[in-house]
Amino acid sequence: MSAFVKTIDNIPCLFETDGNGNFNIWDIDNGIVKKNVTIKGCLMRGVCNWNDDYVLVAGSDKCVKVINYNTQKVEGQIDGHTNVVCTVQKILHPVNGESILTGSIDGKIKLYSIEVNK
Repeated sequence: MSAFVKTIDNIPCLFETDGNGNFNIWDIDNGIVKKNVTIKGCLMRGVCNWNDDYVLVAGSDKCVKVINYNTQKVEGQIDGHTNVVCTVQKILHPVNGESILTGSIDGKIKLYSIEVNK
């Protein structure tokens, strides 16, 4: 389970994975789920904010899901792990620039560079 807080339309929202396979966006002030994404057969673990439209979610299916939280749709995935992905972070790498750092349950970490034309 992982979470972060972000303001959307002047409303503080909690973005979280609940450990039961759901990615939720909660209205903190009212305590209600505003948006929910469930992926059949995939427990979602770590979550990080990518930008104003997307979050990255670590999954039990050995992938990182790219979710558009406005449309509540999975729009892609990042493959490469051989075990359950537990954590995902957006980092600024000194050589590769904007990158994704992931870690899996077997202790392996992977770095994915986002820059296309280096």
